[in-house]
Amino acid sequence: MTPFELKHLRRAIGASVARMAELLGLDGDNAADSVRKMENGSRPISGPIARLAKYMQEGVAEGGMSAALPEFVICSDMADDIQLEWVFHTRYPRFLAAVTDEPVDGTVCASLDNLEWLSVAMWIDEPVGDPVECVTRAAVAFADYTEAAMND
Repeated sequence: MTPFELKHLRRAIGASVARMAELLGLDGDNAADSVRKMENGSRPISGPIARLAKYMQEGVAEGGMSAALPEFVICSDMADDIQLEWVFHTRYPRFLAAVTDEPVDGTVCASLDNLEWLSVAMWIDEPVGDPVECVTRAAVAFADYTEAAMND
């Protein structure tokens, strides 16, 4: 992990320097300053921080892959009697949400029509900003998908 890659990652996920310090597990009064120093190359990026940042980087689509990789993948579990539909967010912050008839208590949920809800079953990455905003974008993608499927 180079200083440039760390700074690029932070900007790509929309994190402030202070928030990036939290995501990397740094704390204390100088945590944000430590990230600044790593980004400008005046402080080495330790092995554990580099590994964590590389993992986070996997959720950031680059170059041509960002156009080829869908942001949301919609699927269903047809092997189960319940046959839930799922929405997987492939970019940072990655998450898996179930399509439910009502919001699931204790989870981040979003709905466009109050008839079908996306309820986050699992966060793969810790959200940087407002998690509801990201889940609402997923709800829009799911609504567009279902509307297109009904019109075919």
